Amino acid sequence: MDAPPEWDLLLSAAQKNQPDRIKEMVRSGVSASHANGVGQTALHVAALWGNGILLTGATVLRNSEVSAVQALLESGANVHSQNNLTGGTPLHMVLQSRKAAGKKMEETVELLLDFGADPSQTDHFGKLPVDYLIEHQPVSQLVAKLQPKAPEIFLAIGNRDVAQVKALLASKQEGIVTLEYKHQTPLSFAVTETAGSNGTRSEDEAILRIIKSLLHEKADPNYARTDLEDSFDPPLVQILRGLRECYNSDGQSSLLESVASELISGGAKIDSDVTAMLHNSARRNELRMVKFLIERLGLNPNVPNRQGMTALQFASRSGQMDVLKYLTGLSAIDIKVKDHQGQTALSAAQANGKTEAAMLLLKAAAEGS
Repeated sequence: MDAPPEWDLLLSAAQKNQPDRIKEMVRSGVSASHANGVGQTALHVAALWGNGILLTGATVLRNSEVSAVQALLESGANVHSQNNLTGGTPLHMVLQSRKAAGKKMEETVELLLDFGADPSQTDHFGKLPVDYLIEHQPVSQLVAKLQPKAPEIFLAIGNRDVAQVKALLASKQEGIVTLEYKHQTPLSFAVTETAGSNGTRSEDEAILRIIKSLLHEKADPNYARTDLEDSFDPPLVQILRGLRECYNSDGQSSLLESVASELISGGAKIDSDVTAMLHNSARRNELRMVKFLIERLGLNPNVPNRQGMTALQFASRSGQMDVLKYLTGLSAIDIKVKDHQGQTALSAAQANGKTEAAMLLLKAAAEGS
């Protein structure tokens, strides 16, 4: 019997390095060894992307306990699984991949070996995993010679050269804001630079001015790649993900906040990934993120997910008092809204034994009646 199509979301979570989502899906009944039509399992995908470590830019994230690879392995994913195309295992995938270089490759290989990956297992071509490592070791001189020259606007963005970017935009070169280099547009590249920024204040101000200039010239704030090999999220989702990490680690957040606001002003869409951040932040008591999404980006605090649950219901179910106090104080909040199971925030709190949350909701309901 074929697996339900929604199980393929496990592969998406593996590619995006979302360990919490992976564990949640497995708990809901999805097989940790689920594969797509060509036999690529979620572990193949996570290994291909080097998701044995959590990174933002060049920074290792310490606030998450596990990576996508570890979450899958701990959930029982088959470390020896071979895909239908090449007979490659997850270990073959990581050693073939250009996306899993350096620390990402090292950590992913270590995890796979720790969970029993067999380095002597061959694929359909009779090759060992190590054979691909030898073949794909880059020769730096050749890489430098063969590297395509980046378009001028990308070089200017990388150098934080505001004047040059403005001059190039003023030239009205046809298609300059939709120009692609390594699958990025100028705006998506600038956002990627922002998300991994550890720059000075002047560099941060420069990248913000560049983003404003690109948006003024109608650069697409919703550009994203959805194909598996080179996929990345829309600019707003990338920025918000980085902002959440900043909030959780008490990092510098002003640049990311400003860029997010500019993207919204420039037409960025509030999609399901953004609303999911509101719900997840409410569930985890991440008050700064909840407030930013509602107050700065204008998210409706009552927006539901596919199960009809709102941020208030997530916070109530988990007993997250900081977020609950904030949400119940909003004039726009709907305390009586029900999810698709007919459960309100109050009944969710009561069902999960969150007495303090239930008392707060009863008080808020009485004051609002």
